[in-house]
Order: sequence, then C-alpha cells, then structure tokens
Amino acid sequence: MVDTDDTAGFGAGAVVVLATMSPDDGPVSQAQYLYYSTDGGRTFTPTAPARCCPTPACATSATRR
Repeated sequence: MVDTDDTAGFGAGAVVVLATMSPDDGPVSQAQYLYYSTDGGRTFTPTAPARCCPTPACATSATRR
C-alpha cells in the first residue's frame, strides 16, 4: 500500500508491503515480513527485525492425515 500520510513512519508516499514467506525455506513454517520502499517500489528495505509475525506450522500434504 502507499502510505501517503507517513502513518507507518517510513516517509510520505512510501510503499509498505507485508509478505508471507518461509523463514527457513521449508514447506512447514511461515512468517510475515514487513518491507518498505521510498523509491516508488523499485527497491525494498526490510524493517528490523524483518520477520514481524511468526505463524504456527501450516499443514502440508506430508503432515495432513
């Protein structure tokens, strides 16, 4: 989303992204990561810490019974 009013504190007009990815490149875990861009979305910078919301293990075909 474009933060036109600098609500998140990254600067007016910053693009803010919340992405869901695997923190360990495995199929069982996920976490949410927060990134921002001040150049219109050309490059993104992770917040510190980048992983902002760990998610409990998700079910995969290997873990479903």
